[in-house]
Amino acid sequence: MIPKPAATAVSTIPGWRVIERLGPLRVLRVTAAAYFAAHLLRIAIFDAPEFLRPWRVSSDVSTYYAAGLRLDVGHPLYALSPGDWPVPLFPPAVSYPFLSPPFMAVLWRPLSLLPADPVMTVWWLIGGILCAATVLWTIRAGSAIAVAGVIVLAPFLASTTLSGDVNAYLVPLLFACWWSSAAGRDGAAGALASLASAIKLTPVSLAWWLLVRDRRRGFAAFVLTSAGLAGFSLLGAGLDNHLTYLTVSRSVGADALSPFSVPELLRAAGLEALAPLAIPGVAVASIAAIWALRRRPRASFAAAAVAAVFVSPVVHAVTLSLLLAAVAPAVPLPGWPRRT
Repeated sequence: MIPKPAATAVSTIPGWRVIERLGPLRVLRVTAAAYFAAHLLRIAIFDAPEFLRPWRVSSDVSTYYAAGLRLDVGHPLYALSPGDWPVPLFPPAVSYPFLSPPFMAVLWRPLSLLPADPVMTVWWLIGGILCAATVLWTIRAGSAIAVAGVIVLAPFLASTTLSGDVNAYLVPLLFACWWSSAAGRDGAAGALASLASAIKLTPVSLAWWLLVRDRRRGFAAFVLTSAGLAGFSLLGAGLDNHLTYLTVSRSVGADALSPFSVPELLRAAGLEALAPLAIPGVAVASIAAIWALRRRPRASFAAAAVAAVFVSPVVHAVTLSLLLAAVAPAVPLPGWPRRT
């Protein structure tokens, strides 16, 4: 109970009566929605209006389209050949025309047979709608902690929504993984976690989350789905491109470190000697944290979601949007059928 003098002082704060009448949580929801919308407008009008042209050569969607085309004509996936769809390179940070696992390019093989501008626009539009819908539902139904998470991550979520990057699909995918598990549908949760891992690799932390929680059906679904997706990827991209990806991933880890990655944060703090050990350290710490929290599924899922971001040496603004999945356990989804 607030002492009377303090309550009197609080009531004199401008706008407090409105907050009191509407309720603090409702005000927080309105604030989060407005803040998210403001960042969308800032990016679309001032900072990156080119995001509204997903068919431009330098866009993420164009990079996916180009990767699918190279596979369609039998060209190497991680190198440009004469006549390939143009992809800007910025060595040494970006020395390859494609940085994702081959699975992503295989997904784009049939899409790359379609007219370029329409298919890129549809990909961008669907991803933006799914990402924005996840953010807005978090604001609408989430707890105060979840809504606060949206406010903290709003600049990154807005960038992801408008960028056309695959992370716009991964944000709702990770939420769906949690909702499936919470509804007792461990098989679906394992399959969704496997799909996310095939797209970006680092969400493999969710497999460990399923395993330590003794969700055998979910872990089995993860393994079986991963085997199927690996076969699909090998069939569509060939063994050589998968072996080349190992080289690409090592090179990216060495040359394409971003300011938000743990190694770069350590360097910025003057701890240069610890930087080479950062990623292995994050991986070990994540494994330990998920295991220690195994009897608290919400907290362990949050740890797995954070691990999926920071275990990578490449962490940029769009990647940080995946941190929203850490608050997924605080966002109920009414109507999601529970399997008993």
